[in-house]
Amino acid sequence: MQRSGVEKIQFNLDPVISKAQCYDFEHRDKVNSFMDQVKKIGAAVQVCDVEQSPLWDTGHNSREAMRRKLRRQIEHNNAFK
Repeated sequence: MQRSGVEKIQFNLDPVISKAQCYDFEHRDKVNSFMDQVKKIGAAVQVCDVEQSPLWDTGHNSREAMRRKLRRQIEHNNAFK
């Protein structure tokens, strides 16, 4: 997302100071969640292949995600040292 799109994102609380507030903003807000706003702006693009995306497996418990969890965690740790 370009800076011009990011600057349009509105937070319900400012500043967001807890994980719960962040989670509410990202997932629970039925009207103005982070993803709703991103979709309205229409500017989000996955910039790399799913296999190379460091967060693709995070929080997923599918059989496929569990199978490669350790490898992906090592890749993530190496990428974000």
